[in-house]
Amino acid sequence: MCFSPAASFGGAAVVAGFGAVSLAEVRNAREAVLGALPAAFAVHEAVEGVVWLGVRRDVGPTALHVAAHAYALFAWALLPLWVPLGVFLVEQRRTRRRILGVMVAAGAAMLLWLAWAAIAYPVDAHAVHHSMIYEMQHRPGSTVAGIYLVLTCGSLLCSSWRPVVILGLVNIVGAAVTVAIKASAFTSLWCAYAALVSIVIVYALRAMRTSDHAEGADDLVEGRGQGPERVGGEGLEHHADQR
Repeated sequence: MCFSPAASFGGAAVVAGFGAVSLAEVRNAREAVLGALPAAFAVHEAVEGVVWLGVRRDVGPTALHVAAHAYALFAWALLPLWVPLGVFLVEQRRTRRRILGVMVAAGAAMLLWLAWAAIAYPVDAHAVHHSMIYEMQHRPGSTVAGIYLVLTCGSLLCSSWRPVVILGLVNIVGAAVTVAIKASAFTSLWCAYAALVSIVIVYALRAMRTSDHAEGADDLVEGRGQGPERVGGEGLEHHADQR
């Protein structure tokens, strides 16, 4: 998180509390990936706290090196797979699952490429005007950046669960505002923002428990019933699938 080590560690503590609640809401393996995201963001913010300490020379260069690479690996390589996979696993509508399946495959490819780049090349972390800047020698271009946003934000919009769609919308707004205000610190600022708004996942998991999700996956796939937390139009998807 921007500002200081205290802000990063404090933000991590807050998000960790919601992360624990989110994990407690998980009822089956399909929900585990999405439900674990707030806790993962909490760890991510704590790692940036170590990066801040390293930049200020309060910890050694080895700790800074490891923390900077770990931060970059999660932000650049893991998130593009984690987010669409989490949405895919809890989605029951066939058409939406097909779209999300393509995103998962793209996220896996991006994971392999960006993980290699983050490991093989140096990751430089330095503070500028109370913001942490991460730079990699092998920098992805604007096309890759666009695909990244589609996978991390657009996949949320493909969900039939309204709280998940809302999470996608607020993340897109956050990304746009971050680019407009301070594009150079996008990785740090947007990840901090995404970590805080990931608490919406708690509401999403609870919505799955209180709507027609509880009636069984078969009813959902076949289009029998639509709970108050569902995005409309799934009946049309079902008929299209049958044809």
